Amino acid sequence: MKKSWILLVLVFAAACSGKSDPAAAPAASSGENIKQVVEDFSSAKRTAKSVSAKTSELLVVENDGTQKTYPMPKNEFYLSIAPFVEHTHTCYNHNLTSCKGEMVNKTVHVNVKDASGKVLIDKDVQTFQNGFLDLWVPRGEKVKVKVDYDGKSSEEELPTNENDRTCITTMKLS
Repeated sequence: MKKSWILLVLVFAAACSGKSDPAAAPAASSGENIKQVVEDFSSAKRTAKSVSAKTSELLVVENDGTQKTYPMPKNEFYLSIAPFVEHTHTCYNHNLTSCKGEMVNKTVHVNVKDASGKVLIDKDVQTFQNGFLDLWVPRGEKVKVKVDYDGKSSEEELPTNENDRTCITTMKLS
């Protein structure tokens, strides 16, 4: 019985010490809307050293080196697309601070359909200063994305499952 009390006291003391694993990235405030956080970084209203978008989380490394993670929505999938005519780069997980696309501040038309052909998005979208446009689409599906610009277009079928790419740099307009 005495060993149990000692163990309980040690566990309680460790839990209340205020110390945590320095390698662990704290979760972001639950009051923040992930879509607004992404838009703020994409539009350069907010800055950080690095902002990496994975399928399950957004990892922010602040300028002072501290890290925050934001969980991605369970039913929606974040896609960042950099349509291009001449120049692109290889990418898998979009980095909102370092990925640069060719088409900066351009208005493109975006059409997104689900596997059954239902139109999910059909509108004009302006690319950000980094040359990307951001979309939120259903998670766990394949969506067909078509981008039109200045008489050119590109179409690609994109899966939206766990560990699929969030950075789409393969949509060459022709």
